[in-house]
Amino acid sequence: MTARLSPGDWESPEVRYILPWAATGMTYLAGHFSSLGGIGRTNLARISPNGVVDKHFQPQILYPVVGAGLFTWGDLALLLEDGSVSVIRPSGLVRSRAMLQGGMPGGLRAVWLAPDFTFVLGSFPTGASPFLLQRFSLLGVLVGSCKVAVKPDQLRVIMQPDGSLIMSGSFPETGAADWSGIRRLNFKTLETISAH
Repeated sequence: MTARLSPGDWESPEVRYILPWAATGMTYLAGHFSSLGGIGRTNLARISPNGVVDKHFQPQILYPVVGAGLFTWGDLALLLEDGSVSVIRPSGLVRSRAMLQGGMPGGLRAVWLAPDFTFVLGSFPTGASPFLLQRFSLLGVLVGSCKVAVKPDQLRVIMQPDGSLIMSGSFPETGAADWSGIRRLNFKTLETISAH
């Protein structure tokens, strides 16, 4: 059976990551799903250039994907809801699997795969300020962290191609009025590079 994806499959809220692999024309879809295009696939699928689900790619991804990135050579790095990090080869075999040191943080807000192939997680563990940034290796080892005082309902964060994190929001200052602005952080040190 050949299953071609419809536009609705690509736009489903269950598909959290769409990762095109330019060298082959294939695209990986990752998220929280049990089937795509009528074919059973759990949380990860590979799609051919003509929109057909690859029937030969069937890695066992038991937990929803909350973070994903693609290496240029085709390996996938996945952060799963259970706090594990998996690296999947293009064949579908698991290259490595590890648990995050200290487990998955509560109040997870965002996950990025940095240019040096570390995961950067942003969370509000208590549901309120401060915003906790943590950087983990693909072996699950915590390699850096910092806290940023910012109001949760006004925070926006993106990662630039060079890995810098751009944060916009309302930043409370000790003994002063809150200021709205932008902060740029180095993804390796998680230190503020500039603030405006």
